[in-house]
Amino acid sequence: MFNSAGDCFVVNQNDLHDCQQLHQPLLKEADLNEGEALLAVDRAAFTANNITYAALGKRFQYWDFFPVEEPWGQIPVWGFADVTASKHPSITKGTRVYGYLPMAPQLKVQPGDLTDNAFTDKSSHRAHLALAYNQYQFTARDPAYRKETEALQMLLRPLLITSFLLDDYLAENDFF
Repeated sequence: MFNSAGDCFVVNQNDLHDCQQLHQPLLKEADLNEGEALLAVDRAAFTANNITYAALGKRFQYWDFFPVEEPWGQIPVWGFADVTASKHPSITKGTRVYGYLPMAPQLKVQPGDLTDNAFTDKSSHRAHLALAYNQYQFTARDPAYRKETEALQMLLRPLLITSFLLDDYLAENDFF
């Protein structure tokens, strides 16, 4: 999806019209610490939902998920990635995952809270962020996953999460 040179798409957090490609060196297995894995971003959806992440980036901490040098920010996207290197005993190279990704060719994660179906990125900079955005689903163990419907999953799955979050918010506020 993204070029192999390591460029990521960034937006000025103070002026969303100001965008550019920011070079980040590509990582290799040697760049990982024990317990980390490297994901190669393969496919991602860019929708109105992502524009909301940018517009509310500071207020709701969306810029904190994939930090880059300020004033720049990476707009989060939902999509699919493949593990290209791993120093985690339970995460193997070639594993495909679905989750919250940067608009970049790679993402280094620190998998934790592993289940048969998913893991949570326990990277320290994400510890204060909403759990729903820190989980990565193993596609091989996801009964809803079909390779041929990845595009639909990238579009619809975030809306499902949003509907539950909105319902919870309304219930907590006694439906106003």
